[in-house]
Amino acid sequence: GGATFLISSRLVTAPLKELVEYAKLDTVHDKLNEKKFGIIHEFHELGNVYYQTFTKLEKLNKGLEFEVSERTRELENQRKEIQSQYDHVVSLQEKMIAQERLTSMGILLAGVSHELKNPLNIILNSSHIVKDKISKLNSDNLGKTNEDLNAIKDLIEILERMSIRSTKIIESMLEMSTKANAIFKLSDLTEVIDMNLKLYLKSISKSELNHFDIIKEYQFQGEVGLYEREFSQVLINLIQNSYYALTEKAKKISDYHPKITIRTREDGEFIVIEVEDNGIGIPKNEIDLIFNAFQTSKPAGEGTGLGLSFSRDIVKKHDGSIKVESVEGSFTKFIISIPKKLSV
Repeated sequence: GGATFLISSRLVTAPLKELVEYAKLDTVHDKLNEKKFGIIHEFHELGNVYYQTFTKLEKLNKGLEFEVSERTRELENQRKEIQSQYDHVVSLQEKMIAQERLTSMGILLAGVSHELKNPLNIILNSSHIVKDKISKLNSDNLGKTNEDLNAIKDLIEILERMSIRSTKIIESMLEMSTKANAIFKLSDLTEVIDMNLKLYLKSISKSELNHFDIIKEYQFQGEVGLYEREFSQVLINLIQNSYYALTEKAKKISDYHPKITIRTREDGEFIVIEVEDNGIGIPKNEIDLIFNAFQTSKPAGEGTGLGLSFSRDIVKKHDGSIKVESVEGSFTKFIISIPKKLSV
């Protein structure tokens, strides 16, 4: 019995163990040397069959992995192309909406402005006449006290001031409404910013602030495609908003150093323009609404609520974006990004 077990172990069991171990080898490289499985011919043949089978399976597996990898890469490229096309369609849609809104609002403003301008001119001229007449009167021939006479003069001055302001708003609306056919051209960005900054500073020669700093940090020095007249309106509006924020803060804080910082820089395929002030900031509950038409954080009589709405649409017309960062009581920063290109 013991001898039979020994023979069986040497001729059958041991070769089988070797065959099992051989089958576990991972790569063809490990199987280069032909393996013998004892003196039994069937095991030898079986070993060769296993070798050929595993070799074929390994080649098939590698081919399948390569095919899956290639197919995955193709699908990823297709996904990226579809995403790019979708982004382009969305961008065109936003641009078309912005252009349509500018055109519609321009037509509306032109009509409203023309209707309001004539009666306002009459009010303004009338206030001049009344003011002139009042200046020639005194308390004796009016039969009124000096206090009453001064009150009438104050009312006339308010009427005159508000009429002038209303006329300026209408002129601004008319100017906006005539900019639909502005020309898109290559413009020197630094010159455009400095020109509009200079124009605005001239308009506030009698400044409410004794002093405020204008800090220029122009990292980008070059040309960029712009609808220059329309883009100038955006810059003027942002600078005007910053100046208002400075004057309001100066009324509340005595030891205050107001400043407006204008920056330009490149960011990939975009040019970034920032207008930042250290003024009163924007309340947190209003910051998401400031680009809506007729939405304003200024008191009644101080703003139309159209400036930032127009600015957003003009920037979108440039295929760009505008966003705001602000902390109430600390700062406000508007960030404009426009593509570095010369064609729409």
